[in-house]
Amino acid sequence: MEMDEKKTLSGTAYYLIEDYCLGKEEAGRYYLYQNGKWEPDTENRIMDHKVGFDPLEPEDSPYRFGNYSVMAEMQEISENEAISLIRKLEKKMKS
Repeated sequence: MEMDEKKTLSGTAYYLIEDYCLGKEEAGRYYLYQNGKWEPDTENRIMDHKVGFDPLEPEDSPYRFGNYSVMAEMQEISENEAISLIRKLEKKMKS
């Protein structure tokens, strides 16, 4: 499914990064679900994945931006999928 097809009616989009990190875009701001709550994405992980930014590539490399391998590490998921993942994470934290 294409990015932005799963945005909720409120305009929130949810992302799964590298199969373990949950993120969301809400009102133009990015957040990661960490330590049981939504925290600002201060490291720009979501945006880096959206534009395919690979910091390991040399600055003059044509693969530093638009790197499909980096973009493919993130997928947009539905709100229900995000809620399900949050429940699983909370369950792990309690055990």
